[in-house]
Amino acid sequence: MGPGRLAAIPTTYTNLMVHDNVFFKMGRSAIEFTNARNQADGNIYPASASPFGGTPYLRVKFPEPQEWHNLESWREEHGWDMNGALATITAMMDPDKLELTLSMEGDVKRAPAYKGIDTDFFGRPITRGQNAWTVRRS
Repeated sequence: MGPGRLAAIPTTYTNLMVHDNVFFKMGRSAIEFTNARNQADGNIYPASASPFGGTPYLRVKFPEPQEWHNLESWREEHGWDMNGALATITAMMDPDKLELTLSMEGDVKRAPAYKGIDTDFFGRPITRGQNAWTVRRS
């Protein structure tokens, strides 16, 4: 049974919230919603990483025909990612320190901490520069 299927009956997922993510690399799309009853905001997409060329693609599968969007049309059609941005993203992983640093160039605005959460999964502070975030695991 693949994703989106329950006992071989197609399912539709609604009320999904994709907020404040950095998409460094992606396959054919950064976000794929099964329908338009979801939301996305504050996400940062690579400025020219789409496998189709140009800006990244975002997808809504149903109803037919499927919708393929760049950030501008995603906003116009659904009002999503009004606080999202395109950026040149650099990711550097230090395997010795288990430290990931993401740096971005573009019109990236600092988002407030979601519900006051400013730590990683392990409870350690996430440090942020002007346009860089570092997550450490020690």
